Amino acid sequence: MATSSAVVGPALVGACPRKWARECGRGRSVNAVNVKSESTFVNTKLASLFVVGSLAFGAGCSKSYIPNTDVEDTGPNRKVIAFCEDYRHAVEDKDVGKLIHMASPRYFEDGGNTNPEDDIDFDGLKDYLTSTFVKTQTIRYE
Repeated sequence: MATSSAVVGPALVGACPRKWARECGRGRSVNAVNVKSESTFVNTKLASLFVVGSLAFGAGCSKSYIPNTDVEDTGPNRKVIAFCEDYRHAVEDKDVGKLIHMASPRYFEDGGNTNPEDDIDFDGLKDYLTSTFVKTQTIRYE
């Protein structure tokens, strides 16, 4: 492979910043100052494009949230929030009929332990709501 006399020599390669040393030592006719200024120009343009692109992308993808929540405003999320609000009101109002209606017939709760004596199924939930829950004096639901 023939090289021209304008090839950047080892002395200039040492003067190139480390990140351009490969470029300077490849047998190209490159002036280290030009490489640096062109690279700075390109980096500035790329940075500008990145900032503009990020702003445009961010504006197009900004999320809205359901009021008084940190939940993204979507149809399914609104249904969940509405269900939770209905449940909260039923608990606060001690509306046993509504709570039973909201519960699944497959309801089962194991008390978070391995003791089967405190397990409650759907029938046990009905019994609890109609006997113990209705006697509740104050309810704090958060």
